[in-house]
Parts: sequence; structure tokens; C-alpha cells
Amino acid sequence: MIEIAHRVKVFVYRFAGSDVRYLLVRGRPRAEGLWGPIVGPIQPSEDVVRAARRRVREEIGVDRTESLVDLHSIERTHVGGLDLIEWAYACRIPGVDEPPLLLGPDVSELCWEDFPSAYRRIEFEANRRAMLRLHALLNAGD
Repeated sequence: MIEIAHRVKVFVYRFAGSDVRYLLVRGRPRAEGLWGPIVGPIQPSEDVVRAARRRVREEIGVDRTESLVDLHSIERTHVGGLDLIEWAYACRIPGVDEPPLLLGPDVSELCWEDFPSAYRRIEFEANRRAMLRLHALLNAGD
């Protein structure tokens, strides 16, 4: 029997003047952690939107997010007897200054990057595609 698990990936961003800055986190343990978005399980009692907001609150201590965006990126990975399904979302943190963030239990470190730096730092191709989609959406009006 195949077990199915759902996770949400949340790409957090903020505006710094006319520039967009993207938050990258490195998971625990640090030696094995790769840079990327906030990631975590979707509980059986919650929908993806609620899970995305919960993970942002748990991992960086931000209660108020704006502009939650479905990036229409669903990745399925089969590992052993597990099908892992990941849903990609993005949310904006209000304000132009770098907000004080609290490291949650699954985060060893974090950094704010511009798009070229964030894109290079992300190691999984699926995460790069999702970030590219977000960046394109944010710059569609230019």
C-alpha cells in the first residue's frame, strides 16, 4: 500500500523600495539543510492555505501575511512506499524594512536575497521553477 503525504512550500517575499527580496531558509540539521522556501506538512484537518499561513507563523514568527498566491506548482515525488505531494505558494510580508524574524524549530538560518542571488542559491529545480514563476508574476506589470 502506498502512503500519501502532502506538504506546502511557501516562498516569502517583501518589497524593499522598488526591489523584491526573497526569504530563503536552511532547514535543520544545518549540515544537511539546503536553501529554499519554508516547507512543512499539511495537517489532515487543514487546507493548503491554512497550512501555508501556519508554517510561516511557526518557522519565522510572522502572524500577518499579505497576498497569498497559489503558484500553481504541484510536485509529486515517489520515495519507497511514499508519494510526497508538494504545493507551492507565496506570501508577502508587509513593510519595506527587513522585519525581525524568529527562527522556528525546523530552521537553522535564513537570509533575504534579490532574485538572481536567491535563484542561484536554491538547489532543487522544482523550487527554482516556482520562484521563477513568482518573480514573473511580481514583475508582470513592469
